[in-house]
Parts: sequence; C-alpha cells; structure tokens
Amino acid sequence: MCQVYSDVTFCTCSDFEIDQVQLLKNYWVLYRYNEALDVVIVGEIMLDNMLKKYNPANILELILKKLNDNTLFDKSIDFVDKDRLHVSLELNQVNLNYGFEFQANSWSEIEYDYFSWASCYEEKNGGEVKVY
Repeated sequence: MCQVYSDVTFCTCSDFEIDQVQLLKNYWVLYRYNEALDVVIVGEIMLDNMLKKYNPANILELILKKLNDNTLFDKSIDFVDKDRLHVSLELNQVNLNYGFEFQANSWSEIEYDYFSWASCYEEKNGGEVKVY
C-alpha cells in the first residue's frame, strides 16, 4: 500500500509489469540505460508541449524539486547515472508526458521521446502517481 505524505507521491508497484502500469490514469516508469539494446523503432512523435505550458498546477516544478529532495517516491530507490524517468499525467482528458534524467546525483528535465528511449533503455520499475 502506498503511503501518501504530501501533494504528490510516486507509488511503487510490488510486481512491476509495464503493461499494467500504462493502464493507470497517472503513472511513472523508471528506465535504465542498457548499451546492449539495439532497437530501431519508427513512428510519429506527438508533441504535447503546448498543453504542458498551460498546466495550472506547475506539476513539473513540483516533481523536479521532490526528485532532487528525494521525497517523491514512497520507497527508497537507488538511482544510477543515465537513469531516466517517464511521468504520464492526465489533464483535461489529455495525457501529458514528462521526461527526467539522473546525472551526477541530480535530476533534470529532458524531452520524453519513446522512440529514442526504447532504443537503449529498458523499463526497471514503475507505478501510480497520486496527485492531491
């Protein structure tokens, strides 16, 4: 059971299955770099930057602050350089996708691009995002 301590908490799944996590309304997925992966994916990228701009809750700033304060997840997770975090949030029936990368003990925002991430990163963990 996920303990919620503040306005947003990333709950971890005990049995992580990417297909189940992606069915959630709001979710997160941790990706770990794997140089052995050599996947080529072709598709069209749908940009949601315009929608993110008008997000009234400033959720991006809140998530980034809590990531760097290590207060976002309900359980301790050991991150390594090049780890990436995908966050998908539903706002007004539209999914907004955010990307973050861990480097030198700090998180920063990056563009979430499924195609480039899937080519050399693998899903390691994920769960529900609870927003209050």
